[in-house]
Amino acid sequence: VIDYLIMRFVDLFYAFPTLILIIIITPMVGSDLFTTLIVYGLLFIPYNIRFMRSLVFQIKQLEYVQAAKVGGASRFIVMFKHILPNAVSPMLVSFFGGAAVAIIGLAGLAFIGFSDNTVASWGIDILWARGKYSNLSAAVWPGLFIGIAAIGYILLGDGLRDALDPRLKL
Repeated sequence: VIDYLIMRFVDLFYAFPTLILIIIITPMVGSDLFTTLIVYGLLFIPYNIRFMRSLVFQIKQLEYVQAAKVGGASRFIVMFKHILPNAVSPMLVSFFGGAAVAIIGLAGLAFIGFSDNTVASWGIDILWARGKYSNLSAAVWPGLFIGIAAIGYILLGDGLRDALDPRLKL
């Protein structure tokens, strides 16, 4: 029953595009960088809940978890010795992938004017360079660094997954 209620609440968030919700909520609570990051993080919690739930259900069906249950291991042991260590690395990849999406999203929000202009941002740099066709590199460099930062976060998450995945330590 609790799982059903939580998933229906998560489904409610799936009904609305996250970027539209950020554009609506951010001006209400303040458009500084910290507040925008908090709103961004809070709105992505339902996606992480759904991912973690499906990951745990997938791991629970694996043979070694079933064998531990049949062997008499307590729920606590099964959860913290078998399920959680195998769920951490995919969640880290998801977290760093979300950080990459947040970088691109925050730059996009800054570009369309939903950010604090007093804080340096690659999105604001692209916005200021929008009409300067004589100096095209003014927009190319910030865009390039947004892409490099996003790819860097994705590669960092991938490297941490490889380092922390218990299946790769065999």
